[in-house]
Amino acid sequence: MSLTGDYDVLAEIVVETPEELYKIFADKIDMIQGIEASNTHMVMKEFIK
Repeated sequence: MSLTGDYDVLAEIVVETPEELYKIFADKIDMIQGIEASNTHMVMKEFIK
């Protein structure tokens, strides 16, 4: 995948609960040196063609 626009990296993280997502960010992603900001979007419903 190649991105254009405002984002350098796109990652999909599958979790069971919002708390699990928070823990991943707090314990892992936020600890990566050089990350200045992140933007999180949650999929509310998936549509399959």
